[in-house]
Amino acid sequence: MIISIVVAADEQNGIGSKNKLPWRLSADLKQFKRITSGHHIIMGRKTFESIGKALPNRTNIVLTTQQDFKAEQIITRATLREAMAYTRNAKEQECMIIGGAEIFRQVINFTDRIYLTRVHSICSCDVFFPEMKADEWKRISSERFKADDKNEFDYSFEIYERVTEDK
Repeated sequence: MIISIVVAADEQNGIGSKNKLPWRLSADLKQFKRITSGHHIIMGRKTFESIGKALPNRTNIVLTTQQDFKAEQIITRATLREAMAYTRNAKEQECMIIGGAEIFRQVINFTDRIYLTRVHSICSCDVFFPEMKADEWKRISSERFKADDKNEFDYSFEIYERVTEDK
């Protein structure tokens, strides 16, 4: 199973402010939907609460240690290990990790691929994506786009894959 991160980050790796996205990028939301649809997505409870509901056409897994946490159309697991086991047992081909910052920190060292929307601005953020070490990642694609009436900043869609001996 491929383990992928799907994230949008500004030029300083900021990914959120006060549990919300600090930008308006319609194209990023469409890209996120395209990449994650049909897959298992794993997120922390705070990320789920910022979204407000289960995302359609995906198996939504929320990590929480709150045993009484319940929401419609989600699966809860207490640990990342338990969530990953669930996705493997379901024969998922590519599991998508969608946040937040603490979950990204836990998973980045064994992630295979990163789908990054780079927001070409510096926003006021209070949570950050962990550093991607240059010797561990290779950018395999990048498309740059200009701001417009639906996207308030210039942005790029980038895909990174972990550098391995055979690549």
